[in-house]
Amino acid sequence: MKMKLLNLAAVAKRVPAATESLLATHRADLFVPFEPSKDKRVLVTGMLDALKSLIPSESMVKISQTTTMGFTIDAECVLDKKCLPLPVDKEHEQGTRIALLVHDYHDMCQGPHVSLNGIQALNMRLLEQEGYTVLSIPYNEFSTSDKLLKRVEYLQKKFKSIVTSKQ
Repeated sequence: MKMKLLNLAAVAKRVPAATESLLATHRADLFVPFEPSKDKRVLVTGMLDALKSLIPSESMVKISQTTTMGFTIDAECVLDKKCLPLPVDKEHEQGTRIALLVHDYHDMCQGPHVSLNGIQALNMRLLEQEGYTVLSIPYNEFSTSDKLLKRVEYLQKKFKSIVTSKQ
């Protein structure tokens, strides 16, 4: 229930003429520790291994960043137009701020049209409104059983796609 309230508070910030809500004053009371499932932790660890191969410096990546919007960003990085990493703690005019979200089986709708479920789609929209470019990493495209090189190539291809689309 608390996570839903945090989601609503994040959406309400975007509504024109919305006033300061009670949720803003009670945000500390609504804090919810986010504990991913075992399957999701395995996927996130596999993604982080690949990401560390691409961006080895810890100052260039934020990991497991808890938001006040009711969810966690699995990883965050900033890339320039040549796909080179920039320090994540600073503002960069020419940089693209990327939020990486790993989505497991339970984050997806099942059926002939596999897509994110409603809450995950909302999380992505909220991040986009905060200025992030969101890289969704679904379980059916990214597997920890793949070799590290294949996972690194997957992330590299996605990063290049994001950076070239921003130019």
